[in-house]
Order: sequence, then C-alpha cells, then structure tokens
Amino acid sequence: MAGFRLKMATQLGEKIAAEFGFHQFPVDAFDIARQKEISVQAKPADVKGVSGAIIFANDKVTIIYSNEYENAGFEHFSLGHELGHYFLPGHPEEIIAMGGAHMSRADFTQNTSIELEADHFASGLLMPTALTRKFLSNNQVGLDSILKLADEAGCSCTAAAIRAAECSAYPLALVRLPEAIDP
Repeated sequence: MAGFRLKMATQLGEKIAAEFGFHQFPVDAFDIARQKEISVQAKPADVKGVSGAIIFANDKVTIIYSNEYENAGFEHFSLGHELGHYFLPGHPEEIIAMGGAHMSRADFTQNTSIELEADHFASGLLMPTALTRKFLSNNQVGLDSILKLADEAGCSCTAAAIRAAECSAYPLALVRLPEAIDP
C-alpha cells in the first residue's frame, strides 16, 4: 500500500507540472507557488536543521525553504516538497489538525508517510517521468549525466540520482555516503 501511495504522489507531481504548463526542464516551483498565491520565503539563517516548512493560517499559505546551503537545486526540491504538502490529498488537513504548521528535513531522509509522499511529489514535479526518460535516453547513465540532470531539472543531485534510478531503462544502484556534500 505504501508503494502505491508513493507512486500516486509522484504522478500527482507530474500532473501538476503539466497543468501549470511545464513540458520541459526546468519546472519552476516558485512560479507554481506564485500562481497559487502561496507566499514563499527563505528560512531565517538562525533556524538550523529545517529544509522547509508550510504554514496554513487564516486561508493563507506560506512556504519557507532553506537557502543555508547556497544550493539552488536543494532550494527548488525543498519548495517542491512543501508544495507536495499543499497539493497531496489529506496533507493540508493533517497539518491543520496538528496546529497548521509543519517543518520538514532534508530530501528523502525522513520515514514518515507524509514526508516520503512529499519527497516523491517533488521528484515527479521537478523531474516528470517522460522528461527524465527522454533525458536519460540522450545521455549515457552515470555520475556525469546525473549531475547534468540535476542542473537541467534544477534539483538536488540526490533527487536526480534517485529519479534516474527510478526512470532508467537499465539497472542502476545508488550509494549515498553519510558525508555527502549535496544535502
């Protein structure tokens, strides 16, 4: 059941990208938030350990993303993740029931269903399957192409590597070292 929900989250991210007119890389999550009249702000520098947050208050939505790593791909993925909490069925209601604010940590590192679903939504939003497969078919799969995918899609290297493994026509293994530079 969990695998089905993650696949549905990825597909919803892809659907939202298409609905907002993104049919090539990069998908602009900032533009999607703007079109939905969601306030987007960089996280205050003194708040550590949080990659993003979403706040539902008085019929207004605010998303906060981390820019502490000075990594645009990480910032885009964090925003995409928080948009997942906005668009995924049940997420706004769950967050509102918990007080209206929800904080998230770095990509694909938390094991709660709501966080994993938002990660998969962001992955589908920023790297829709058709675009990712087309990219991979035109580039030999390896570290260089994963870095190029991250650059073209405007997402983190970690997210690009995971998405490449999901969309590759060939078996692909990923090893993430604990001291990896890309959060």
